[in-house]
Amino acid sequence: MSKQRLCHCTPAWVTEQDPVKKKKEIPIVHTQKDIHTQRVVRKELKHVTTKINSTLRKRTREKNRNEIATGPARGGGSRL
Repeated sequence: MSKQRLCHCTPAWVTEQDPVKKKKEIPIVHTQKDIHTQRVVRKELKHVTTKINSTLRKRTREKNRNEIATGPARGGGSRL
């Protein structure tokens, strides 16, 4: 029988990548179309947000008017 030899494989600790080392970041290149799309989306989002806020303010004003006219709403109905 032949004499046993050490394994010739490379140990894992030698080939492991350094977890702290960062990979090179690839710069993101925006085309004019991308920039235009972002502007349109932002404008639309602003419009929708303004509409929602306007609706909420309107409902709050109506609720306050009703409470002033009828008194504060009581939750739960009558108690015995």
